[in-house]
Amino acid sequence: MSAEDARLPHMLHPAFFGCYDWHSAVHSHWTMLKLLENGIASPDGAGMQTAMAMHLSAEAMAVEYAYCQEPGREGFERPYGWAWIWKLSSDLARSPLPGADRWQANIRPLAELLAERFATWLNRQRYPCRAGTHGNTGFAMAFALDYAKACGNTEFARSLAQAAIRLYGEDRGFTFRMEPSGNDFVSPMLAEIALMGQLLAPSEWRTWLAALLLDQAELAALSPVVVTDRGDPQGVHLDGLNLSRAYHLAVLADLCGDETLGRQLGQSAIAHWRAGMAHLFSGDFMGEHWLGSFSVLAAIQIASNSMDCLSESG
Repeated sequence: MSAEDARLPHMLHPAFFGCYDWHSAVHSHWTMLKLLENGIASPDGAGMQTAMAMHLSAEAMAVEYAYCQEPGREGFERPYGWAWIWKLSSDLARSPLPGADRWQANIRPLAELLAERFATWLNRQRYPCRAGTHGNTGFAMAFALDYAKACGNTEFARSLAQAAIRLYGEDRGFTFRMEPSGNDFVSPMLAEIALMGQLLAPSEWRTWLAALLLDQAELAALSPVVVTDRGDPQGVHLDGLNLSRAYHLAVLADLCGDETLGRQLGQSAIAHWRAGMAHLFSGDFMGEHWLGSFSVLAAIQIASNSMDCLSESG
């Protein structure tokens, strides 16, 4: 910290400011991207397009990059904020939206810097972080892996795969009965299962999953969690848990290779998504500044991988 840090947020972070925290500003840009791509940004689509062009300009991203390069900031926003940088970068790389290729080029130096740091950091870790909050390694590694594939960073992808096998490959005898904690917005077990599903061959993943869970029926039996205090910044995390569970359950519905289980997981994903969506506009900034991103993340996954379940449930 120095006197230089005592500046207005848009001066410190000309790309990612205006939210409760830096990472929320990052994934708000991802949300705008997906709304614009899907033609549902009305009535302010033009404003979103202008904001994206301004905030993801070469000049703005150069300031963000320089900020992260300052001494003492090697762990700034690790790993959750980094995960959303990779998610934004990977989806910009795939996006047909005008300007997306330019924005992706502007964000690339920061994404690559954070990838290098993450690989170095993971190589030093003996244990994963199983928290259901910002430190969760499984959630971040899945976004990182998708980024590595989308942007052709084969070395990063290889490093992530090695770290995931080392950190999670020998996990055995877990149960969902220990979840959730009172401030989770990610299910540690679902994040881990989804990550390993991206890395292992289907038969290997099913064998690993059978050893991981004491009772596989728990997976399909998950029901939405209850939120008691949406004005509390930690309590409202549970609305996000319903939405992130919806996303991960939809991912697993596509991966599981079993029609009956896939349908059950897809229906559970929809139930969790609806539970989260019911309180998306609670009127309290503690939830509203970030839950929209999780709702869009889940909705896209449900729509792309579980259309049969979606149509059956109305």
